[in-house]
Amino acid sequence: MRRQLLLELVAILPRSRSTHVPNDANMEDEGGSGYSGLREEHVVKASALLRLYCALMGIAGLRPTDEEAEQLLQLMTSRPPATPAGVRFVSLSFCKLLAFPTLVSTPEQEQLMVMWLSWMIKEEEYFESAAGVSASFGEMLLLVAMYFHSNQLSSIIELVCSTLGMKIAIKPSSLSKMKTIFTQEIFTEQVVTAHAVRVAVTNILSANITGFLPIHCIYQLLRSRAFTKHKVSIKVHLMLMI
Repeated sequence: MRRQLLLELVAILPRSRSTHVPNDANMEDEGGSGYSGLREEHVVKASALLRLYCALMGIAGLRPTDEEAEQLLQLMTSRPPATPAGVRFVSLSFCKLLAFPTLVSTPEQEQLMVMWLSWMIKEEEYFESAAGVSASFGEMLLLVAMYFHSNQLSSIIELVCSTLGMKIAIKPSSLSKMKTIFTQEIFTEQVVTAHAVRVAVTNILSANITGFLPIHCIYQLLRSRAFTKHKVSIKVHLMLMI
């Protein structure tokens, strides 16, 4: 079963990103094609495979082999098209990284993850507008960064389980590496505060909108008094939200 799942996973990987193909996979090497994005027709299946592996690892106790871990990380850091399914895939991949940080075990893998997170930050606005969604992975990324800065690890665990749609036992201590990367390399507190002001206001805000919205981020920053600490003016932004 594990071998078949791995073959299914490798079959949808962008060829230029698949660094190790199982021996019994009957596929041609297309590494020279230069294609590095996840194909649109594979996005939904990719999300299903990620959730299945989450359940196997987090609930059934499956320990991935080095080969499985490598291919999972390659899939998770793929770049999908800007569609609602693509936004969902990125959110699932991000939460899987938080739930199973041991998938990142080498300096090269850590660099790959940092590059992917940086891509998320850069592309969030485009994805939200192109996909036509009211809450994208950008708000989730910003909220997690704020939770790391305020050491609210239980809130991160709750957010991860909610997004994945399953209860997984995540030890707060396992998030220490991700916390360091977020707070020191990607989202310093000053960057978080300045970035939050630029997040677009949610149109037609109501209690029926799902996901993590800009107002969640602003509320968390107000609680931690981050705007005052870093002298960032938010009067206009708050007026627009209200």
